[in-house]
Amino acid sequence: MSISDKISDDRLGTIHVQASTRARRIIFRMKGKELWATVPPRATSSMLREALEDLRPQLEKMMEKHQSLTHAITPEFCIDTPHFSFCSCKRDDSEKTYVEMKGTAMVFYYQSHLEWESEELQQWLTGIIEKGLRKAADTYLKQRLEAMAAARGLRPTGMRCHKMKSRWGSCSLQGRINLNIYMMLLPAHLQDYVIQHELTHLLEFNHSQRFWQILDQHTGGKSMLLREEMKQYDTSIFSLWNHAQKTGKES
Repeated sequence: MSISDKISDDRLGTIHVQASTRARRIIFRMKGKELWATVPPRATSSMLREALEDLRPQLEKMMEKHQSLTHAITPEFCIDTPHFSFCSCKRDDSEKTYVEMKGTAMVFYYQSHLEWESEELQQWLTGIIEKGLRKAADTYLKQRLEAMAAARGLRPTGMRCHKMKSRWGSCSLQGRINLNIYMMLLPAHLQDYVIQHELTHLLEFNHSQRFWQILDQHTGGKSMLLREEMKQYDTSIFSLWNHAQKTGKES
């Protein structure tokens, strides 16, 4: 029985099938959130079904893991901000996969056969981008913090930019301010809001009514509106990308 380009399974959903002359056996892979099977040219539907049943526990586990991932870096993923950028460029004439950094512009060069779904690649790319964000943040955000602190006559005891999972910034009792490197992906007015927020903690270490009154004086009375706008972004490398995609769909 000849094999079709798609088969359906009650638990695995639609499985895309592609034949390859280089395939010596049936191989299953995740592409995005869909399961694909690469089969030898002479493979039949019964052979595919048999392989599916043999590997079902592993395939269900693999699919569950990939479906839990809400983000993945793809060739289309890009970051374009005034102080840091990232994009990918296919190079068929190169056997190397590498990253080139010019100033604050980062370009990832890759081959056409690169497996973007690879967890190792995703972790490596994320780490590379985060290094670039940290380098940019150490320069740009520090300059912004120093300028805004001076304008208010405030003196933080120090400043550090690093990766935070759920917070955009923090201020210690000793007056040290920490800023999230993902702030580099926020619009400029929201970067300023976070910095003003943390500077205000040098005067009021809680979120009392007085705190918001002081912050309002340095945000044009828009502290609560800016706070709500911040909820559109998350602390990840996908923050700006996801917002741009969402905005594009709504427009």
